[in-house]
Amino acid sequence: MMYILLLLLCWFPSAYAVTPPEISPALLAKQKYGKDAAVIIGNENYHRIPQAVYAQNDANAVLDFVKSTRRIPSWKTTHLTNSTKKEINSALHKQSKYISKNATLWIYFAGQGYTDRDGNRYLLPIDTPPDDPLANAIELNEMMASVSKRGNRVILIVDASFGNIGRDGLEVLDLKKNHMPYDIVNNDPKQIFWLADTRDLSNPNFAMAQHGLFTYLFLGAMKGWADGELDNQQDGIITIGEAQSYVAHKMFQLGTPLTPSIFPSEEVQSIEIHKAPNLEIGPNDALLEQISIA
Repeated sequence: MMYILLLLLCWFPSAYAVTPPEISPALLAKQKYGKDAAVIIGNENYHRIPQAVYAQNDANAVLDFVKSTRRIPSWKTTHLTNSTKKEINSALHKQSKYISKNATLWIYFAGQGYTDRDGNRYLLPIDTPPDDPLANAIELNEMMASVSKRGNRVILIVDASFGNIGRDGLEVLDLKKNHMPYDIVNNDPKQIFWLADTRDLSNPNFAMAQHGLFTYLFLGAMKGWADGELDNQQDGIITIGEAQSYVAHKMFQLGTPLTPSIFPSEEVQSIEIHKAPNLEIGPNDALLEQISIA
């Protein structure tokens, strides 16, 4: 009897099984952005604070996007896994040193974040001491200023929480009080902050896809899911405005309370990220509802 039951379970999968669309591999584009550069960081296995679940998967997938879709040369791309402050700063210095003012430096970080009592946001290296998180933390504004001295554009994409709850739902640090991060100004079109959440909420992982939810939606947007997001007109072009709006909209639709940052100016909203005739169509509302329930 048990044998027959197992056979039935194999032949008739559960009606509640949901498979989210794949975000890998990234689409292969024809246009190359040889002047651009990228630093991709996935800090998952922290030494003394909780892990950032799926951060390495996220970074690997973003690296694929940078190489295949954005077509940035390998020698102008640095991929770091479980990295220290010294390694991160070295990579940023290397890739920003020779970039022209007409190019874009892409910086992606998946890992743990921190907010100090003044509301400043920090990225946490892999060896962050739990009793002194500012000892080797990297402040976002200082980092952005250091890599845009040549007048180049910087797009900083961060999949991290700046509250004190990590992707696994655990407290990252033993704090007496959580600090609220200040509002993202986003008023310099050369320095674009694209954060998973502008407040202090936990940034969830998406276990079914084995990614952070923000990164999953970001990469889906780049595959074409965001085409026509703003005007319902699919033209084969993904802009920053469409991508940011898509991610924020789908976050809400999937029942997560996060508020990703959006750069308001038309100059930035209209920047083309990817253009191709073979863009993919994203999951429909019915599938998203099933995913949300699951």
